[in-house]
Amino acid sequence: YGSLSPHWRPPAKLLDEDTVDEDDAVGDESSSDDSKFVPIRALNFVSGTKSVFNVYVRLGDGRYLKILHAGDEFSPDRVLKYVGKGVTHFHLKKSAQEQYIRYCDKLAAALISKKQPVGLTHVALTLNHGEETIKFLERNGISESHLKHAEAYVTNVAQLVKSTGMDKLSIFKDFLEDVVAYEHGVATTLIAAILGKQFQFDSQMSNRILGLASLFHDIGLIQMDPELNFQLCF
Repeated sequence: YGSLSPHWRPPAKLLDEDTVDEDDAVGDESSSDDSKFVPIRALNFVSGTKSVFNVYVRLGDGRYLKILHAGDEFSPDRVLKYVGKGVTHFHLKKSAQEQYIRYCDKLAAALISKKQPVGLTHVALTLNHGEETIKFLERNGISESHLKHAEAYVTNVAQLVKSTGMDKLSIFKDFLEDVVAYEHGVATTLIAAILGKQFQFDSQMSNRILGLASLFHDIGLIQMDPELNFQLCF
């Protein structure tokens, strides 16, 4: 959602172009149907850059408090204070969803064009850990319990990669620093988690194998000749 390192900021044009103007002021409470707001993972906002969108906190059913106006900076300390109070998601108005997705696409394109690699943690914050995949699955009838299981599953797989030291090995490190490959791997892992739950993959070992295989299923493309890789895409 925001910057991916302390030394990188989204281009000003990117921020200005997608800013959403609303009439309500910071501190105003809105009463509205929950379907008119979109939840975004709170930890995606710890970048410390200006917010492209108006940001809201859900107070209860149909009640939202505006805490940030588009163009204002959302400091990491402030974000973490909300997280410390139990806020897991901030909210954008549904009317901003299309612009939010377009903003993420532009941000990803800017990252891919960077010469310096981007750290795994920052990539995860920006590309939402497959959050758009979660929303797609939710819209298509996947139960809340399955979705929560899938989100926890992805977190556990990421922790497994780190605890085993796989993220330090060159080929895995290259994969994790590839924005497109990593995000696709996360989305695949989310789907695998739901299938694994449905087919009752209960053992720890089978879940570890399924998770790692899903996340890294495209790892061979990292060391493949770029021209051949391009041909395979078509």
